[in-house]
Amino acid sequence: MHGPPMATRIDGINPAELTRQITVIQMQLFDRAKAKTEALAAARTSCRKCPSR
Repeated sequence: MHGPPMATRIDGINPAELTRQITVIQMQLFDRAKAKTEALAAARTSCRKCPSR
């Protein structure tokens, strides 16, 4: 069995709840990307301070 037909699933979607869920996931992604971006930026900055090879 594969679950309810697609039309039933679509009819059961609450647009406001879907928007809330998307927003939560986006914020989680932004937080993860921010940490990685800041780490990469810090690595570049510290590398500029390194003596030339």
